[in-house]
Amino acid sequence: MMPVQFQFRTPMCAGFFSLQINIANADKVSKINKAFAEIQKEVQQLSKGTAAEPPKNQQEPANVDAATSLLSQL
Repeated sequence: MMPVQFQFRTPMCAGFFSLQINIANADKVSKINKAFAEIQKEVQQLSKGTAAEPPKNQQEPANVDAATSLLSQL
């Protein structure tokens, strides 16, 4: 009995697998693009929020009497 030999058409198979890889890569790129677009929107919203708020001055005026009292205790 003779052994059976199979012949595959590699160009067609290679093209099919290449197409599957390209589709998978396109899907990954699309997901990454969507993620970056969402991040960019959030950054824009945050930058708008910080620009709209007036700067707050949180420093108190120096209390010279309290500073003199503390230094005299040394």
